[in-house]
Amino acid sequence: ILNSIQFKAQAPEPQRTDFKVLTLGEFMSETYESTESIIESFLSRNQVLILGGDTGVGKTWGGLQCALSIASGVPLFGHFKIKKMKTLLIQFENENDDIRRRLELMTPHFIQKSASTDWQENLLVCPMNPDDEIFVDNWKRIEETLIKTGYRDGVLIVDNMYTSTDKNIQDNNELKQLMRIIHRIRKLYNLTIILVAHANKGVQEQQDLHYDQLQGGKVLASQVSNIFQMHSSSTSVDLRVA
Repeated sequence: ILNSIQFKAQAPEPQRTDFKVLTLGEFMSETYESTESIIESFLSRNQVLILGGDTGVGKTWGGLQCALSIASGVPLFGHFKIKKMKTLLIQFENENDDIRRRLELMTPHFIQKSASTDWQENLLVCPMNPDDEIFVDNWKRIEETLIKTGYRDGVLIVDNMYTSTDKNIQDNNELKQLMRIIHRIRKLYNLTIILVAHANKGVQEQQDLHYDQLQGGKVLASQVSNIFQMHSSSTSVDLRVA
């Protein structure tokens, strides 16, 4: 007690409830987070991209292509320039061996084009546990994973949005709740996010690729930065339109 130091509590600073207002000069002199391009014409830093399409069109292949391109710095589809970054892939739909076999087929191309294997440390993959459930609130587990691994300032790819949540994304209010969670996680951990999304049933023959064909439609489209949709080509089974 004789050697004690009196503790002086400080009142917490009150949080503002109004909007900050700046003059043009003040605004122009401020420093803000860069929105540099991660995938040219597709995705910028700290934004959300929807990669959507009908069942069997190759959305997971597209997601893996994005993951490998961003991790390696090799242009996406051999065309779109990439900002090389660390990438975390979490998927709730395919078996682990299926994903492993696909990566086994795809990785040599990226090693050849990058002339290196060092970039493989940039790509993190979460294997599915046989006991994992789908259509539950997996975003809590995603956030716990980010916390325990210390993962931030990178790209997060979730395949897919439909099975990652217990929310009914066809219901506008529930979809808004889900997007609020996703955007909170994006801001808190400084992430750039790619969400794989399904199309509504019965649009297989429609190839205009309008965002209304995605589950979540206009509400989903209004809450993300970009949408990339895929469809099978009527010209050849080996081609895709996007």
